[in-house]
Amino acid sequence: MTKIYLSGPNTFEHDSNWYQELHDLLPRRYSFVVPMRYHHKIMEMGRDLVADRFIMRRDTLDVQRCRAVLINLTQTPGKPPTECMVELGMAFAYDKDVIVVTDPNDDTLESITAAARAITYSATTLEEAAFLLKGVV
Repeated sequence: MTKIYLSGPNTFEHDSNWYQELHDLLPRRYSFVVPMRYHHKIMEMGRDLVADRFIMRRDTLDVQRCRAVLINLTQTPGKPPTECMVELGMAFAYDKDVIVVTDPNDDTLESITAAARAITYSATTLEEAAFLLKGVV
């Protein structure tokens, strides 16, 4: 089973149907790691430094264990979420393939030199991203 880390805007604030859409586009040999899967447990802990450190450690371990990272920024054109940029940095540090899906008219990441260098592949649709994943991972 090939694990793919899925990064995107906080799924509790934005439409997360893209997870299912991507799942439907890829063969069963792929499994997905979703960062906020412990959301309810974290909220029980309260949003404090301990909870934030837990989130960072969990995300770091998840990125390490995955083969690739897919970052979907189609829902936040013009301003990539900080969390996504942190996950991009983690992926780069652990030498993971990174596929970023952006709106075709959004060139924000291209203007951020460090981010542009960390991206392995760019796509403008989830279909393109799925095609790239099948060919690379």
